[in-house]
Amino acid sequence: MFEVFLLVGGIWFWVLSLLFTIAIIKLLNSEEYGIITVVTVVAGVVYYLTGRGGEVVSYYMKDPVAFLTHVGLYLAIGIVYSTFKWFLFIREKKNTYIEDKKVFMERESNKDKEESVLKEEWKKSFGDFKRFTMYLTPSCNKSKIGYWIAYWPWSLLWLVLCDFISGLTSFIVRKLGFIYSSISKGQFSDIEDDLK
Repeated sequence: MFEVFLLVGGIWFWVLSLLFTIAIIKLLNSEEYGIITVVTVVAGVVYYLTGRGGEVVSYYMKDPVAFLTHVGLYLAIGIVYSTFKWFLFIREKKNTYIEDKKVFMERESNKDKEESVLKEEWKKSFGDFKRFTMYLTPSCNKSKIGYWIAYWPWSLLWLVLCDFISGLTSFIVRKLGFIYSSISKGQFSDIEDDLK
């Protein structure tokens, strides 16, 4: 009965593989589930091997050099990918800082404060720069970098599908925000007097 789920290439194989991939992507993007991610990957490999994956195992048993080559290539790609992902991670943190500062300055500048006072208030509000950057070092993010290396295909899939679409949406809203704002103002202009 369960053989139908294990048939590599069958519809249920691909459905379960898709669910497995979604689980990995979801778990990779929530940092507190490290061990669950590993268990999910191991379960997926066992699932695959109980199907026709046994042929893969016997191939690598006959040619261990190919196995080591493929594992080495997989890890090398993961290392290169992790440097790219680290760059994106740091850039995102920097952009968040810039956006937070911009919002703070716009909000506080309406209170007729001098720029030097605003800068001091921002420093107090934000905190210590060294403390901020301390958490953005590779040594404080070893597990995150390790996941990017070990699970780079899933992380790349998430980057392409979700991060790209989210970034594109944010870009469009930033560039066309004035249009969206004018639509909102236009629609609410006739009821504005009711709320004053």
